[in-house]
Amino acid sequence: MYASTVALSVMASAAHAQTETEAPLPDEAPATAGSDVQGLDELYRQTEIRSQVARQDPPLTTRFTLNRQVIGPDSQRSARVGLLFGARRALEPDVFALIPFDTSIDSSIEDGVGVRRQTGWYAQLQMVDRSRQVEWRRQTPVELIGVDIDLSVTGGCLPGAPAGAVCTFTPGVTVGEDDIDPDTLLPGRFRFDSEFGQRIDPRTQQALKDAEGFFVRGDPDLNERVGMSLRLPNTGQVLDESRISLSGASRTETVRRRPIFTLSKVERTLRSNDVAASLSHTTRSIVLLEPEEWDAYTLSAQLAALVLPSLHGSLPAGQGGAPRGDISNNLFLASNNLRIPQGGFTMFQTGTGRVVHPETRPRNPDETPTAFFNSIWLGVSPVRTTVQSTNRRYSVTGERIFDPDQRFYYEGGTGDPLQDITGRITIIDDVARDISSLELQNIGDLFLQVGLGVSRQSALEELITQQRSRFRYVPHLSFTGNRTDGRSVVRYFMGVLNPRDANFYVGADATYQAANGFRFSASAVGYTNPDPDHFSNIELNIARSFQAGNGGIMTLGVAGALEFDRPALIAESAGTQNQNDRIDVFGQYQADWGRVTGRLRATGLRNGTTRRSATFGASLPIFDRSQMSLQVTPVSNEDAFIQAQIGLAAPISENANSPVLRAQYARMRYNFGNDAFGQNQSASEDTFRASMQFEF
Repeated sequence: MYASTVALSVMASAAHAQTETEAPLPDEAPATAGSDVQGLDELYRQTEIRSQVARQDPPLTTRFTLNRQVIGPDSQRSARVGLLFGARRALEPDVFALIPFDTSIDSSIEDGVGVRRQTGWYAQLQMVDRSRQVEWRRQTPVELIGVDIDLSVTGGCLPGAPAGAVCTFTPGVTVGEDDIDPDTLLPGRFRFDSEFGQRIDPRTQQALKDAEGFFVRGDPDLNERVGMSLRLPNTGQVLDESRISLSGASRTETVRRRPIFTLSKVERTLRSNDVAASLSHTTRSIVLLEPEEWDAYTLSAQLAALVLPSLHGSLPAGQGGAPRGDISNNLFLASNNLRIPQGGFTMFQTGTGRVVHPETRPRNPDETPTAFFNSIWLGVSPVRTTVQSTNRRYSVTGERIFDPDQRFYYEGGTGDPLQDITGRITIIDDVARDISSLELQNIGDLFLQVGLGVSRQSALEELITQQRSRFRYVPHLSFTGNRTDGRSVVRYFMGVLNPRDANFYVGADATYQAANGFRFSASAVGYTNPDPDHFSNIELNIARSFQAGNGGIMTLGVAGALEFDRPALIAESAGTQNQNDRIDVFGQYQADWGRVTGRLRATGLRNGTTRRSATFGASLPIFDRSQMSLQVTPVSNEDAFIQAQIGLAAPISENANSPVLRAQYARMRYNFGNDAFGQNQSASEDTFRASMQFEF
């Protein structure tokens, strides 16, 4: 009786605290409880059909999880409509709807075996991410170093040309202000108007000689230009410490969401004889995806979901006794302890479990029988395609200033006292892959123009890093099973995700709850083709709960995780950044007046960039059926974390099925590391989430 009372009270508390739209994810810690369900003894005494809510059936025996929602025969039509918005992010809608219909429970005795068939249709609408873009902007004050270059080399053509012919020995190219890219301040184009070695009109060279003291490219009366004239405002930069206060960083996030509609038929069959009991579960669903997601693999998976055979937990008549109704809770817990792919949508799921009836009524969890449940899951799961880019741009904040000591102009030729000019022009032929040189002293009637100016200009350098992720739903096949008894749960699973770029995986996890309050859990999973959301990792958790003052329960523990092959991403929403390795030391105190929690965390232990944080929280009832939650992280140098958060959930009327208003304010903080001056750069973002949940 002790174990049964504990199990039923735990399930009742969970049912009260969590609505159908806020069920825990399937891969959260599995439930362990050893007991015999009471209230089923009358189940098989006569044939009975109940198309309405089956209140005489304990909720644990009829509830199941479908697409992350806990559903049972007592589930009502419900919906949730909400928004998440912030100053530096686009509006994120949140819509959910559940419409159950044609649900029934049929209890009968067939060939000496008690049978309860539970069926129902369920329409669901959920919002998922279509794309997510994160942009970081880091601003640094700099001084741009610019260069103006003027150069022309003209003279007698090389041997083979007519006598007296004049040629140019530089390409004719210009870069003016209109040719500069406004973002990078680098040349966006080069304008060519003559070629190296090209024969020119002698009047063009004469115009260069006549323009004493300044650079020209030809005779204004002729349509011919020679030489190079380049205006380059950005050939490098140096930090401007006099404007260090302008150094800063900002972050924006844009999430585009989309709805996914599913229509599911669920069949659950419970069988019991005088020796054992079995439970089978089959779900067949139609999932409406976007047109581009329907390829041959996805279409095949959807069609297969409609025709694949179900697993049946058939039982013989037993040993002659009447079917027993005192079926162990462990069978129903095992059916919900399956590891269903997180974020996926079910197209087909079928599984069966079995438990042997104990000869005597269990008095504690150690005496409860062991249940096994195995299942095949076929559906679609999200995979992301991520593109990262880094761009640099400059915004000028001052005029170009030329240093007189670094600006000069020089012209002359073989007819001047510069007759002994020496030098070399190097010619690179990319086509012939040849390099040759031309000595200036070998050019007859040589004339040079050389101008150089160095400038400085105040500007702001902006480094823009973008990460664009697009999510696509692809077929996913998984086998999962578990062994559940009164103290422990062992789960095992394997599968393949995305047949176009197959990602095979295998893993297992285990949880053990000792009689003295200790709880141990461990998990490991390995992937052959890891991505940011599906990667190999190991986790370990040890905790102990014990009675504290005033009837409260204190829990203390430590947890650790290792990630092996997760591709690096820019930190997205707080809590989803790359954790690498982490160690948590946590505690919780639960009492009638509420719950308080604390956690110390260290991450990135193996890569030499250790991050630390301390987070504290509380959950307090404030009115009848109303609850407030608080969270604060006073110390953290993580890439992204929730600095402070407050939430409220309250019904808007006193009716039992009153709509529930949920509101949450949070301040996020993002750390960018040190800037070029060695200062820490960070940004904050205030977000507000509001939703209304109601039944209709």
